[in-house]
Amino acid sequence: MATALNRLGWGVALSVLDAAVCVLCAYFHGPTPAPSNITSQFTSFSFFTCTVDLFALCIVRAFFWLLPAIFHKTGRADNLPHLSQVIFCTSLLMYAASPTKLLLLTENLKPGTFLPAGDYAFLLWNFIAALILDVSWKWYFHYPPSSYVILDEMDEDDEAAPKETFELIFRLLQYCKREWIWHISGFSWLFIYSITRIFVPYYTGQVIATVVATKSYPSLATAVYVMTFISFVSAMAAGLRGGSFEYAYARINRAIRHDLFTGLVRQDVAFFDAHKTGEIASRLTADCQTMSDTVALNVNVFLRNTVMLLGSMIFMMTLSWRLSLITFILVPIIFVASKIFGSYYDILSERTQNAVAESNDVAEEKGSLFVVTPEQFAKQAVNTIGLTSKTSGCFNHEIQMLLRHLFPWAILKYLIMPIYYYQQQRMDRIHTSMSKEKQHTIRSSAKA
Repeated sequence: MATALNRLGWGVALSVLDAAVCVLCAYFHGPTPAPSNITSQFTSFSFFTCTVDLFALCIVRAFFWLLPAIFHKTGRADNLPHLSQVIFCTSLLMYAASPTKLLLLTENLKPGTFLPAGDYAFLLWNFIAALILDVSWKWYFHYPPSSYVILDEMDEDDEAAPKETFELIFRLLQYCKREWIWHISGFSWLFIYSITRIFVPYYTGQVIATVVATKSYPSLATAVYVMTFISFVSAMAAGLRGGSFEYAYARINRAIRHDLFTGLVRQDVAFFDAHKTGEIASRLTADCQTMSDTVALNVNVFLRNTVMLLGSMIFMMTLSWRLSLITFILVPIIFVASKIFGSYYDILSERTQNAVAESNDVAEEKGSLFVVTPEQFAKQAVNTIGLTSKTSGCFNHEIQMLLRHLFPWAILKYLIMPIYYYQQQRMDRIHTSMSKEKQHTIRSSAKA
């Protein structure tokens, strides 16, 4: 039984563990472990040398771990499930804090030197603690009191809880197993396409650098030939990838419709008394198409982005590991924004599908173009009003879904511009310092 005392005990235990590990990591902030490594950071604090600012994240985690006990004590424990998304987004932002702090700590680090072991441990623990916060809330803290759950389970009139998104995705992916041959073909061509797309920006830069810097025609011709070959292979692989996936998902769409229709014809007569004909027809047409389109789009995009992400990160790490860490900083932030708007979009999409089903039901069962008597004319007028209200509901939901596109998603990419500016200023300082050292060496040689 998840009582307030149990939740308070677990919250205190996790908070004490988190604080103890943070203090231990700060204790090793230096060449040798000592208590002065902690106190000295408070007396001369700097974001580029100190790690005690990570204690603020420790305080935030302790607050969220103790929050369920407070909700229990105040009688608001039934609102705990609503905070699960807030905790998830907070954990994502904490993930981004570790690479951000790593860039700050290594900013003034001299080449060939490394950070103290305690700093690396502190950054790693911040990531692990954020993961523990998310998992503990998902599997324990977000549940309402057990007495409420029992009452809900005893109520026979309650509707079944909606399935989670990941559970629905897993069920949809079961259909992909039936067309594994075409998926392997599509994934193979997708792998070739993604690998070639990784090198296109690099060779584009090589062409520009050759024209501006070296002005060598043989080097320019070589870069252009390589880029042409890569573009040709990329275009061929993209076409074969799209054809394989489209054929596979056409077969999946047919399988979904067949399974739904087979399930409908095997239902009892009472099922058709409870569910109207127009609603069933809408589920068999529009909903099946929506499901198949969702699988086709998400699986294709997910596989392509995964391959390009892994390949790009390896390629970027070989060029500059500092700039590569920016990806790990921006991805959680963008994911939080996508999570917020995506959840709202899912709700509107479900409402739209229900509104379409209801409007089809009105048009199917009550719509008639043949009017014989004044009584039928009056009934037809009333039914037309009902159909208009249902279709107006569809229109309103579509308008709300279009408002999602008013959000300037393109502005998210400009979050990286201050980082680029800071990197440019850093490189200018390095070049200035190298120029001064070179001039000093020349002067010393001249005097000698």
